[in-house]
Amino acid sequence: MAFDQYALKTNRVLMKCPNCESEQFQKNGHRSGKQNYRCKNCGRQYVEAYAAKGYSEDTKQICIKMYRTGLKLREIASLTGISHGTVYNWVKQARLLPNTTDVPDDTI
Repeated sequence: MAFDQYALKTNRVLMKCPNCESEQFQKNGHRSGKQNYRCKNCGRQYVEAYAAKGYSEDTKQICIKMYRTGLKLREIASLTGISHGTVYNWVKQARLLPNTTDVPDDTI
């Protein structure tokens, strides 16, 4: 109980090793501008908090709606600043692209 009050008074966050969940760690330099730690039990190196990478689900849905309204992939890319390849992958995952396997064989 006294340790919890000390942690609250000093604004220290109790961290645990993501590998062994030990609370025994030491500072071990910086990585990408964030403090790096090393677990004293298992030796795993980790940072305090990992940032989520990528775009939010709302951004994906907005781009998909833009595609459904008739905008081309490159138009969406220029309006949003998101790569047209990324927008293409989102549209592909949403299964909105025309099926290209139904091309007749007589066109060859």
